[in-house]
Amino acid sequence: MTDEHALLAAIAANPDDDTVRLAYADFLDEQGDEVKQAHAEYIRIQIGRQRSLGEPWDSARESQLYLAYHRRWWPEITGFEFAQHARRGFPCRASAFISAVLAAAANPLVRIIEEFTVTLDGAVPWRAVLRDRLLAGLTELTIRLPPGVWSSAWAMRDFDESEFPWLERLTLNGLFLDNAAIGQLCAATGFPRLQELDLRANAITDDLVDQLIAAPLTRHLHRLRLGGNQIGPEGVRRLSARFGPVFDG
Repeated sequence: MTDEHALLAAIAANPDDDTVRLAYADFLDEQGDEVKQAHAEYIRIQIGRQRSLGEPWDSARESQLYLAYHRRWWPEITGFEFAQHARRGFPCRASAFISAVLAAAANPLVRIIEEFTVTLDGAVPWRAVLRDRLLAGLTELTIRLPPGVWSSAWAMRDFDESEFPWLERLTLNGLFLDNAAIGQLCAATGFPRLQELDLRANAITDDLVDQLIAAPLTRHLHRLRLGGNQIGPEGVRRLSARFGPVFDG
């Protein structure tokens, strides 16, 4: 493992730690390369902006560096689409098919991404991604279905044993998930920071209400979205009583 790879892996393993990112910036400066030094400056500007709490920063320089160099800072990853947005020096939003995520497993940049939209395209790759904790550093995860696929219940199989220690927002909208699939998700304990859960347009019925109310998964939510399911008025009343303004039914 190279020094650069080790530093990127450390950034992925410590997503809240700016010290590691600044150490990586120092490493880039030492390479004597214009592109790498520009990236080092960009990392420091973005971290400084985050720490400034509203104080002025050189936004013009930040934009100038990004536009001139970002395509050479982080090389393209096959099958990935990166949003034109970065946080603390690195791309933070991306979308890809789950097979592309698995294929890029050795690239530490994948583990630094904070917000991911994943399109399912096979049960085995999805289980492998969960098993290898490739998405464990995410703060936001959205799961989509490819055109022509009408069920993703199999995708919930391993969620109850998965760990997403940084995840704050999970969107499973329109996946046609039934009570059994969501029940597996409700059993999960590896989501200690989850604040927003979007389960709209699935196949959830009143039979799951008790489990949703008691689930560790929903204990600290700031928003629970369940519109478009098959929950009757009594179920809605009980969910509203438990979650109050957090509940969007």
